[in-house]
Amino acid sequence: MIRSRPTHWVILCCVAAALLPIAAGSLLGALVSSLLVPMQSRPMTLNSEDSVAALSETYNASGQELFARLAAAPGNIVVSPYSIGTAMALARSGAGGETDAEMARVLRHRMPRAEIDSANEKTLAILGPYGRGPSSSRPGNATLISANAVMLPLSGGLISTDYLARARTSYAAEIFRKADPTDVNNWVGRKTEGKIDKIVDRLDPDAAAVLLNAVYFKAPWFDPFDPARTRPQAFAISPSQTVEVPMMRREGILPVVTEAGFSAIRVPYQALRLHMVVVLPDRADGLPAVSARLDGAGLTQLFARLRGDAFALVDLALPRFRAKFEASLKDHFRALGMTQAFDAANADFSGMTGGSAGLFLKDVTHAAMIDVTEEGTEAAAATAQAMAVGRPQPFHVNRPFLFYIVESTTNAILLQGRIVDPR
Repeated sequence: MIRSRPTHWVILCCVAAALLPIAAGSLLGALVSSLLVPMQSRPMTLNSEDSVAALSETYNASGQELFARLAAAPGNIVVSPYSIGTAMALARSGAGGETDAEMARVLRHRMPRAEIDSANEKTLAILGPYGRGPSSSRPGNATLISANAVMLPLSGGLISTDYLARARTSYAAEIFRKADPTDVNNWVGRKTEGKIDKIVDRLDPDAAAVLLNAVYFKAPWFDPFDPARTRPQAFAISPSQTVEVPMMRREGILPVVTEAGFSAIRVPYQALRLHMVVVLPDRADGLPAVSARLDGAGLTQLFARLRGDAFALVDLALPRFRAKFEASLKDHFRALGMTQAFDAANADFSGMTGGSAGLFLKDVTHAAMIDVTEEGTEAAAATAQAMAVGRPQPFHVNRPFLFYIVESTTNAILLQGRIVDPR
């Protein structure tokens, strides 16, 4: 009979911050470490890495289901499907029985647990060069750091050595023993360059582990906006209310897609595999309907079209914007059907403990921020549709919009959001 059940926390941290005036652009946050071929060389293909593409598709799909629930509340939203997906995969790596099966269903995992772990390791290998060495040696001077950690507050050995070895190998996780809230928050602050400096207030006395993922992204635009052209301009936050915001302007040949109800544009960073996709509904009140259409499959198709060879000459007007967001995801996961993992009496994380019972997920916390300026911002992958080149077609982001920052080799959505008021 188990009298006391140690709790197992999963805490996610994502940062998207563009401190562009200082260092040419800062954004996002969560991916990992190893090698990426520079754009100037032969493009990398995923023919032999189908599991990487499948992993990103999984994270993107489950991320959209969470985003749809978060979008039910008003206001700006910033989340990282990649960060949430990675942290939850790290938790599922230690699950067993019906808990494992339930997590796989809700997280949209179509691969066995071991293949999910292996695909995470391969993804980190692809994304790693963004986080290594001096800025001059990184692709497009971009910084993309994804870091994982397992914090062990208790002095005992409840978490098995096999699980810790798997976390190190497949997730490049750092292991910390006898960790306290200060250790957790300091680690998050270091990995996110101080953009998120606090993710927990306290740890329960019986907390057995804290699983952490942090992402930091910083990159300059391929073609920066000229600050001298930024002017106050109307932004319709609703059909009946308009506010003035600083609107950045530039012309260029960019991929654009037009569909019923919305248009989308892909704006590249200097690291050309990183880009921001902006989805602009036709109407100021059209965001909910467009967002509902862009589920995982819809985004995959959109990103594919935006990566095609059709371009348009565009007069782009994009607001400077900054947003922060944080939320507990526990109730959202439970509503989607992941209940057993949060049930102290029935959760099975025996793969984390080496067989003993007692662990359950107490909470999942996510935090993110983004800052977009003339010099740089976050990027999302998209799909392009051919447009005639002639007079610049307007793409004026002057009403609520969606954005996605995407790494095109893996098709991972590093960060996405909804901006209803860029002030």
